[in-house]
Amino acid sequence: TSLAVESGASSTIVPVYLNKLLSNASVGHLYSLHESYIYFDSAYISQLDARIRSLMATGGAVYIRFLLEDGAESFVSGMGASGIPDMSSQQNMDLVVAFTDFLCTRYNDRYAGTIRGIILGSEIDEAYERSDVASVSDYAKNYFRYMTVVSSSANQISPNIDVVLPFGNVDSYTTENIVGVCSPSTLLETVCFMLDNKFVDPFNFSALIDTDVIPYGLSDKTLASGVLKPNGDGLLSADSVRVFS
Repeated sequence: TSLAVESGASSTIVPVYLNKLLSNASVGHLYSLHESYIYFDSAYISQLDARIRSLMATGGAVYIRFLLEDGAESFVSGMGASGIPDMSSQQNMDLVVAFTDFLCTRYNDRYAGTIRGIILGSEIDEAYERSDVASVSDYAKNYFRYMTVVSSSANQISPNIDVVLPFGNVDSYTTENIVGVCSPSTLLETVCFMLDNKFVDPFNFSALIDTDVIPYGLSDKTLASGVLKPNGDGLLSADSVRVFS
């Protein structure tokens, strides 16, 4: 894993709604996709430009967070109301690649600055409950495809970009295989197991704990090794989270 998002004024997260990126009309920012074209919505891209570029100009680290609004008209279909694209769809796969490529290219400038990373979703363990997926394993497999597709596309533009997995701050870790339980620990362990089986070289990513109380960041030191478990009150913190590797 790489250094996670640290809390503080030096880091800013900008939400990017995937369902707002494309235009229904044949106008906007033209992008070639296989043997056809798609159009990125000019008005929404202008909003992102204004916010992201002004933040990069301050010299702080800027992360964008990929989100998908439930029920909104969209070219991208989600897994229920989880906010995570359904990566079993080839169209969704192609669009996620296009979104990542377009945004990483647009916000990669040696003078204006470069986005530091991409956060994929929000409290992804809790989002499982809003998905239409039967098992935690299938949900993890879909998320695994999502993070590896985004990482592969982003790294072609920005080799040092962070791919960030956001978790909720309440954990119910268990060593038992209980169907339907998707705690931060369970999901993270499952994803790491898939990475170990699919990649020979290390796959770098970061972990973020989404919380309304204290925005914990996870440092390289706390992510080094050990047993993944919550502290006494069931809350995850930088001192209680470890990544399986």
